[in-house]
Formats: sequence, C-alpha cells, structure tokens
Amino acid sequence: MVKQLSNKQSSTTIPTLIDNGTEASTNAEKADLVNNFFTKQSTVDNSTHTIP
Repeated sequence: MVKQLSNKQSSTTIPTLIDNGTEASTNAEKADLVNNFFTKQSTVDNSTHTIP
C-alpha cells in the first residue's frame, strides 16, 4: 500500500495566462510571457560605466 501511494505522480498545469488581451496557452507562450514581465521589472543603470 505504501508503494502504491508513493508512486502516484501528479502533474499540475498552469492555466492559460492573459496579459493585455493576449492569451498564452502553450508552455512556450507562458514562458515568454513571464520572461517578458520580469524583464520589464528589471533594469540595470550602466550609464556611468565606460565602454571597454
């Protein structure tokens, strides 16, 4: 019985994501949407650095 319980595998899927009316339903689309969101949240101020 313990073996039966420990071998149960469950998969959880992320539901379709919607951003500004654009739907992301595939895993690749969801990954791109989340990546774009976090990219917009982060900026690096390198205005004081000199270009090598």
